[in-house]
Amino acid sequence: GANRQAMAMLDFWRSMGGVEVCGYPLEGMQRDADGVLRQLCENVLLECWPDGFGRYPEPHYRLGGLGQRYAELRSTLTR
Repeated sequence: GANRQAMAMLDFWRSMGGVEVCGYPLEGMQRDADGVLRQLCENVLLECWPDGFGRYPEPHYRLGGLGQRYAELRSTLTR
């Protein structure tokens, strides 16, 4: 349920670097009209797509919006 998804989102936040990379959450986690859970942090937007995303049929955790661009920028800087 929602509680398990929230815990998985916390694990995802940790795996993406936690406070050092993602920053602190700026607001509570929200489930938007599209059913996606979103957690806005200081530096990234974390998303959980409970019904899958693209080629991923299971619940999928990803960086959304600016978070994707941040990850791309970070990867170019660390090459």
